[in-house]
Amino acid sequence: MPLADGSGLPATDLVGTLGRRGHYRVECDLGVEFSIDAAGQSGHARAVNIGLGGTRIDFPVEIIIPAEVALQITFPGVTGPICLNGRVVWTVTDRINGPYPTGLQFQELADADRRRLYDLLTGLSG
Repeated sequence: MPLADGSGLPATDLVGTLGRRGHYRVECDLGVEFSIDAAGQSGHARAVNIGLGGTRIDFPVEIIIPAEVALQITFPGVTGPICLNGRVVWTVTDRINGPYPTGLQFQELADADRRRLYDLLTGLSG
């Protein structure tokens, strides 16, 4: 049975929230290394939810819409991070010292990467 998002992956093991999104999201606390070549920014942040379509990350710096961000997300018990590219679709900038909650939509996710991400999300939600 496909997910409500049409990904074709089974929904039985993935528990999360759909809300306004096209993909389910799973609450998490994952380490993220990020870089934005166009702005010369890089550093460490925390993912607070993640799904097949994107993630919410609390960045230590303001990120502008529609910045392209390279992400390396570390999952517990997994050797090496998963590398993804995302585009900023929303951000909160009314903070004085951060963190800056930011929503990213994953870009050009290959089928093998989508399957790996699905398997990692299943581990987080179960």
